[in-house]
Amino acid sequence: MGFIYEKEEFEQLFNKQPVIVMDTNVLLGLYSFTPETIEDIIGSFENNLNLFWLPKQVYLEYIRHYEEIRKREANRFQNLKEEICKALSDTIGVVSKNYSAYNKYKLPEVDDSRNKLVENINSAMKTAKQDLEKLQVVHSKHISCISEQNDIIYKFVTNMQGVSCTDGFSMLELIDIYEEGEKRYKYKMPPGFTDINKPDKGEEYSDFVMRKYGDLIIWKEILRKIKDKDMNLIFIENEVKEDWWNYSKSRPKRIPLILEEEFYKEAGNNSDFYMVTVDELISHFGNHLNIQPNSILEINKRMGFIRKMEAYLTSNQCNIVEHYINNNAMEEIIENINDSLIDMAFEGGQIENVEDSKIVGINVRECSFDYDQNECQIIVSTKINVECSANVSMNIGKKANLPTDIYATFKAHAYFYLNIDNEKEPINAIEYETVEFDDFEFESIRYNEENGCFNVTDVEEYDYDVKPFYVNTCPDCGKDFTVENDGGNGFCSECALEH
Repeated sequence: MGFIYEKEEFEQLFNKQPVIVMDTNVLLGLYSFTPETIEDIIGSFENNLNLFWLPKQVYLEYIRHYEEIRKREANRFQNLKEEICKALSDTIGVVSKNYSAYNKYKLPEVDDSRNKLVENINSAMKTAKQDLEKLQVVHSKHISCISEQNDIIYKFVTNMQGVSCTDGFSMLELIDIYEEGEKRYKYKMPPGFTDINKPDKGEEYSDFVMRKYGDLIIWKEILRKIKDKDMNLIFIENEVKEDWWNYSKSRPKRIPLILEEEFYKEAGNNSDFYMVTVDELISHFGNHLNIQPNSILEINKRMGFIRKMEAYLTSNQCNIVEHYINNNAMEEIIENINDSLIDMAFEGGQIENVEDSKIVGINVRECSFDYDQNECQIIVSTKINVECSANVSMNIGKKANLPTDIYATFKAHAYFYLNIDNEKEPINAIEYETVEFDDFEFESIRYNEENGCFNVTDVEEYDYDVKPFYVNTCPDCGKDFTVENDGGNGFCSECALEH
């Protein structure tokens, strides 16, 4: 996504004293820049504090996340040390296991070779730890501007909060917003409708719904801020998903029509609404804010990567899901299939054991993604259809462990957690972390038509008489009866008269 406004057009706003509102992702994203750029940007913003206004919801979201992001940036080489040491430790385990597997005759020379290699790996681990600890010390001094004792971003946000003096919504007002959000999200009405499938992270329910409807709460605060006032408002939004932006060719300004309508309905007659990403603000206002060219260049580069990554994800998300299913999620899918089939009632019996489960086909029905730019993570929400085959053992009346082959289909809702390497091109920047299944729902089951109801040879091995499949036992007389002799309520036709 290129710049929306011409620089000359946008610069005219500066003399009109616009109100600049930054979304949470803009503030948290500042931590990922170099210390020189952070100091330059924050110093410029502090000198123009009168231009900024902070919604209460943005402040709450920032407070909820900033320490975690700051620690991640501050402990970059400490985290790298832990990852390297874990990888080398795991390697020692693999080496020892493989040497033992091949040392069938317990040759001492093999043990000597293993010990020598393990010693070399331990030595490399020790050297790596020392080097990374030194790098961490240098890094900590280099990024002192966001240290716990001197976090200039936090100081700027708290100063902005003090100047803004913004009260949040009451609980009753929030409930009304949540109810409106349900309707807006149903019809994919901006802002925030792509958050409808946000996973519950185990937090308090009040925190979960506030996170789910956070974008809408911010928007409602903006509308309350400008109500009946003549105001030029610039909203800085780094997310470029369709729940904030319009990509229609007929609307080159890219602000969704519903947002413009709501803004101009509430604002005074001499108001204007602008929405841009942070690099457009910095590029157009850089001279007025006295921001250095190197800082502008770094911000443009970072936002350029984000836009390319968003475009790549939008065009390839189904292919990405299929790739990580095939390479990383098959074991989890098989486990869910086996758990779902056990104890399932099927054709008058019950499945007691499942073996040789195999995936026959997987179809991606729909998927969406949430790209967390600050944590360099993608959460892909996907709904899939799964078809599988398996050999199962049935319990039917008195007969147990009767084997048959089945086909079954399931619907599943999964979340793929993927990490991003900002230094690589989008196609090579994604790395798998983990997958979670929120729902795994049985849909249908049928016999393998080639083998019929049962494999008769297997049944005879158990010394069972081959009988009709629909068999039951009368609890009164103990006789087996077929469906045709069923008197109802689980009794044979003779005993059913007594009930």
